[in-house]
Amino acid sequence: MKRSAKIYILIGALAVCVGLYFLVNALSKDQTAKEAAKKAADTTDLAAGKSADITALSWTYKGNTVSLTYNADKDTWASADEAACPIDPDKVKTMLEAVSTVSADVSIESVTDFSQYGLDKPDFTVTASTADAKTVYDIGNTSTITGEYYIRVNGGDKVYTVAAALPDAFSYGLTDIVKMETVPSDIKTVTGVSIDTVGTKAELTYLEDSTGVCYTDQYHWFAVDGNMYTPLDTDSVQTLYKTVTDIKWNSCVAWNATDADLAGYGLKNPQGRVAIAYTDSDGAAHSFTMLFGNYSGTSVYAQIKGSSMVYLVDGTVLDGFMFADMTTLAAKNVCIVDTDTVTDVDITLNGVTYNLAKGSETVKATPTAAPASPSPTTSATETGTGTETQTEEVTTWTSSGKSVDADKVNAWLSQIYALSADGSADNAAERQLEMSVTFHRSSADYKEITLDFYTYSSADCVCVFNGNTRTLVGRASVEDMIQDVNNFLKSHQAWRT
Repeated sequence: MKRSAKIYILIGALAVCVGLYFLVNALSKDQTAKEAAKKAADTTDLAAGKSADITALSWTYKGNTVSLTYNADKDTWASADEAACPIDPDKVKTMLEAVSTVSADVSIESVTDFSQYGLDKPDFTVTASTADAKTVYDIGNTSTITGEYYIRVNGGDKVYTVAAALPDAFSYGLTDIVKMETVPSDIKTVTGVSIDTVGTKAELTYLEDSTGVCYTDQYHWFAVDGNMYTPLDTDSVQTLYKTVTDIKWNSCVAWNATDADLAGYGLKNPQGRVAIAYTDSDGAAHSFTMLFGNYSGTSVYAQIKGSSMVYLVDGTVLDGFMFADMTTLAAKNVCIVDTDTVTDVDITLNGVTYNLAKGSETVKATPTAAPASPSPTTSATETGTGTETQTEEVTTWTSSGKSVDADKVNAWLSQIYALSADGSADNAAERQLEMSVTFHRSSADYKEITLDFYTYSSADCVCVFNGNTRTLVGRASVEDMIQDVNNFLKSHQAWRT
């Protein structure tokens, strides 16, 4: 057979396949449409009316009856019994959708024994009213086959099965549909946290510029005790205060708590007070206080000071403040010194003090290929070589006039700056002094910073910062630093000052 004939046959077969595809697709769509139409015909519309036409809702759930009425002038829903109670419009919207769209696929005719469906004495009823009619839904058991709910409408003799949307929308008491408060959302910068709990009392403050209260400008959060400012770890403080600024209410237990209610919740005399000071996006200063009462299981009662509403929140929120330890919040680095401010360093080992003096010198930088135009950093040019000589200032260190390997000294300083506190040593006894380091600085404040390292245990040493702050640091790190000092000083025959 000629090739052209084969091609025509293949094209014809392809056309047949395409035609079959469109035929099957059309038949499938037609069948789907028929099934949808049949299902619609078999579905019983049980809606109370259009959502916009419903003017009142009431329901009884777990022995409690709630009634809401619509105020057309204000376009709001309110409790018929407690008009001042703030109602969550989103919850009402869900309810309106439920009663205006409810339908049943299955209906059971001429029922005489409603007890088998849990409808003889229903304790869950929903009533939706329009200007012209009232529709009452009695909600009974769930079907063991479909999982849908049995309902009875307006006391009729039919029983229907409906999806869970209707009962789910009304499975609430009044406090469950209260519009809950929100903590201030326009918080640009938290500037202070005041903690007053059974376990902790502390004042934390944020300083954008910590000049004068700290030896370094790298810390911004401080625990303030009189004139003493202890630097704190920013991430740890933020994690703590965000449990309040981002608080999540588990539920509302009272929207208009009385003094007796507050006493019962432990909020008459709270066991925890946390005050948050902040500035908003316009720079205006504000504050709010969260009160914490008794625990209830794994939750705790909470209230925004000045509000009449009481909530349950995760108990871990209060836990975090009750057990807030300034040691755990403290800055993790033992000492961060800006090397640019250091003029010299005294190091004491075994009763002998060595002095490292910082200097600088101009050196030739590594030659690079000459650029297309003169470099602004170029100080001299080697003519005829095709390269330019660049110079740079480098730090030098000397001890008793003798040069010390700057790279080794800088590496040793980096070890000090990287030291991390393992915990508090407030109650640890000072034993043998293993090493003392004093930084002399050109700064206006904190002209001297001293770190004293004492024997503590096989795992840790006690580090005393400027005679005040005491922390534990890893012994291995201290021993490494001592060994490095011995290497770069004694190997260079540095002498006692």
